[in-house]
Amino acid sequence: MRMHGRRMVVCGAAAAVILGIGTSAGAIGYDDFPPDLQLILDERIAELNAEGGVCIAGRVRFSDGAPISGGTDVLVIFRPLPYLVLAPVRVYANGWFMLGANYSSNYAGADRMLTLRAFGYEPIDASVTILDGQMTYLEHVLDKTLFENLVTITGTVVDENDQPFPGAAVSLMFPFPYGAGGTPFKSVTTSVDGSFAFAGLSSTDYRLNASRSDYASHQVNPAPPAGGGTVETLKLYPNRRVIVEYVYQADGSTSFTSGALQTGTIDWLCGSGHLDFSQGRVELFESNDTYDLELFQVQDVMHFHMTRLTGDNGFYVAGDVPFDSVTEAAASGYPNARVPCVVGRVYVVRTFEEQYYAKLIVRANERSFVTVPPGDSAPFAFATYGLTADVNACSAHTRLYVQKVFAAPANVSGALPTCWMLSGMSGATFEADLTFSYDDAEVTAAGLTETSLAVMRSTDGGASWTPIAAYLDTAANTLTVSGLTAVGRFTIAGLGDSDSDGVPDVCDDCPNTIPGVPVDAAGCPLPVAGDFNGDGDVDLADFSTFQACFNGPNRLPAYPG
Repeated sequence: MRMHGRRMVVCGAAAAVILGIGTSAGAIGYDDFPPDLQLILDERIAELNAEGGVCIAGRVRFSDGAPISGGTDVLVIFRPLPYLVLAPVRVYANGWFMLGANYSSNYAGADRMLTLRAFGYEPIDASVTILDGQMTYLEHVLDKTLFENLVTITGTVVDENDQPFPGAAVSLMFPFPYGAGGTPFKSVTTSVDGSFAFAGLSSTDYRLNASRSDYASHQVNPAPPAGGGTVETLKLYPNRRVIVEYVYQADGSTSFTSGALQTGTIDWLCGSGHLDFSQGRVELFESNDTYDLELFQVQDVMHFHMTRLTGDNGFYVAGDVPFDSVTEAAASGYPNARVPCVVGRVYVVRTFEEQYYAKLIVRANERSFVTVPPGDSAPFAFATYGLTADVNACSAHTRLYVQKVFAAPANVSGALPTCWMLSGMSGATFEADLTFSYDDAEVTAAGLTETSLAVMRSTDGGASWTPIAAYLDTAANTLTVSGLTAVGRFTIAGLGDSDSDGVPDVCDDCPNTIPGVPVDAAGCPLPVAGDFNGDGDVDLADFSTFQACFNGPNRLPAYPG
C-alpha cells in the first residue's frame, strides 16, 4: 500500500480534523482513489515533494446515495481566504475531486474554506486545515434537504415595455466560478406569459440569469429562505448599437492635433466584441487578439470598461464638450472603473500595453425597438433618443424600430443635426403620435428661432422631405406629430417666413405666378378675401387650407402629404 508518508484529513460538514496515518477506517486516502486518478495524484505529489506548495483531493457523496456523474451534479470550491476564490476544484465521476494544479504554500494552514453546493442538498461551507508540502485529503457528505425546507424561485421575464417576454432562456446556478468539469446548472424557457419556475431547491444564494439572442441579459442573486421562496422580475432590453468617432495617437504623445494621428468611426453593437488599440491601429476585437476596451450593457444603459485593469490605463471623461476642443490628453486622472457610454460625451482613453492615447465621442446610440401590442398602449420613451412614441391603435403585435443619427440631412435647408429613422410596424395598421425633442443650443447654432421649427418627413429614404403638422411646445422643447399611419425618416428644420408676418405658415409658400391671377410687385397673387390658394375665387380648396391653419398658436398647417 502506497501512503507516500502523508497525513490524511477527514472533514465533516462543519470542520476539518487532522488525523494520523491509519486512524479511522472511513478516512479517505491515496489508495481509495480510482487508478486513473492515482496517476494524476502521483504527478501532484511529485511536484509537492520537489517544489512544496499545497493541493487538495477527496470525495463528496450525497446522503441519499444518489449518483454523482461529475461537476454538473455538485460544485466544489477551494477558498483559502474568505475574500479569495481560486479556480473551482475538478469533480470526477462518483464524487472524486482534486484541485487542477498545486498552489502556493501561502494557502496552507487552518481555517481555510471548502464550499460545496448541489441542487436540493444542504450547502456546506467547511473550515478545513490545508497541509504544507503534502496532499490534503478531504471527505464530505451533502445532506438531502428536508421536504419542508425546500424552496422555490419563480418569476417573470418582461421586455423594455414591461410586456411578457415568451421564449427567453432563464438559467439558475450558484454564484461561484464555473468548475473545470462543468457546474450545477438548471435552465427553463419562459412560457407565453413570460413566467418561469424552479422548485426543489435548498436555501442558499443563487445566480438567476435571463437571456435571449440579440438582447442584453439580466442577472439577479436571489437567496430564498428555508421552506419559502422568492419571486423575481427580470427585464430584457435589445442590444444597443453605438457609433464611436475616434482620434488615436499612435506615437505615445498626448497630442490630438499633430503626430501619428489616426481618425475614424466605428459602428459597434453591444455583444459583438471589444475595441483593440494596438500596433498603431484601431479595430474591433478579433479572435485571439488582445484588446483594451469593452462595451457592455446593463439593461438599457451601455458602459465602457477597460479590460486590462492597472494603474496605468483607464479613462479621462472630458464631458459634454465639443470634440475638437479636447486637443491633448490629460496628464493624470485615469481611473479604470466602468463609465457610462453617453451620446455626445467625449472620453480620453489611455491604453494598457502601448500606453497610447485615444479620444472618443459617442455620436449615436441607435436602433432600439419596442414591441407594440394590439390596441391602445401607454406612451414609451426611447432612452437617449429624444423620442416618445404613443401608438394609439395597432391591429397586431409588431415592432417599432428607432435609429437616431447625429447628422442633418444634406438636402434639408436649416435642419438641426438630428435625424430619426423609424421602421418596422410591418403587417399591422396603426395610428401613432410622435414627440421629438430638440436642444436650444442647436437651434441657436443653426441661426433659427423656435417659432420657425417644423417636423420634416421623408418616405423615400431621404431623397425628398415634406413639412408635416406638429404641435410646438417651446417650454418643453418638443414637437409632436399626431395621427401618423406610416413610418419613415424625420428631422427638425426651420421653415422660412417669406411674408414677414412672424409665423412660418402656408402663406409663405405662395407661387410666384398663377395664370389669370394678378400679382403684386413681389410676384405673389394679389389677395382676395378667403382666396388662400390664389386662384381668383373662394372655394372648398380654400376652406381646406383655412382649416389646416386654424389649429391654435404656434401650430403649423397640415401640409398635404
